[in-house]
Amino acid sequence: MLVKYFKKTGTDWQLDPSIRKMVDIKRMNLSVAWPLMPVVDLVMLRNVMIYFPVETKKQILKSMRNVLAPDGYMFLGTAETTINLDSSYTCESYKNVSYYRPSVT
Repeated sequence: MLVKYFKKTGTDWQLDPSIRKMVDIKRMNLSVAWPLMPVVDLVMLRNVMIYFPVETKKQILKSMRNVLAPDGYMFLGTAETTINLDSSYTCESYKNVSYYRPSVT
């Protein structure tokens, strides 16, 4: 998969241009009202929520649930969880990697 979707540049790997044009990377302030956003398939919030108080974490997870595709994936840092914050996510894992998916209701 690495060779198929990435190109080696020196000692680094870069996402293949044909895939990169499908990727939209944005910075935003998670603790304020979110702008109108399209549905997303993948969210990486690794080591982000640890800096927020509990109520802000709950709001971020609720807002994320509104934009994450029903079959989407959300990655949090190893010290982060949705437990006791938002029960609408299911934690799953593949090998040593944990990720969250919207729960089927």
